[in-house]
Amino acid sequence: MTSETPEFRHSGAILGGDRVTLRRAHASELTTLHAILADCVTWLQAKGVSQWTRPYPLERYRKDLASGRVHACQCAGALVGTVTLHDAAPDYYAA
Repeated sequence: MTSETPEFRHSGAILGGDRVTLRRAHASELTTLHAILADCVTWLQAKGVSQWTRPYPLERYRKDLASGRVHACQCAGALVGTVTLHDAAPDYYAA
């Protein structure tokens, strides 16, 4: 994050009556957020969806988090999701 990059924080969606907050993730949340991604892979596979066939590589996720691209979704004080935002397609995705 640079001095020109404003801190992004959105609080608007409601989940089960509780507000969901989206904010930049903290380094201390890496393990928990990566575990949420791994759980998503398992859930998708159980539903027969082959969108994600393996968990996002931890080292790549760590780099994304360090660069400010990873955001955490929080609801009622608990981490419930994660979003990684890129301003262009990463080079490891096929065109």
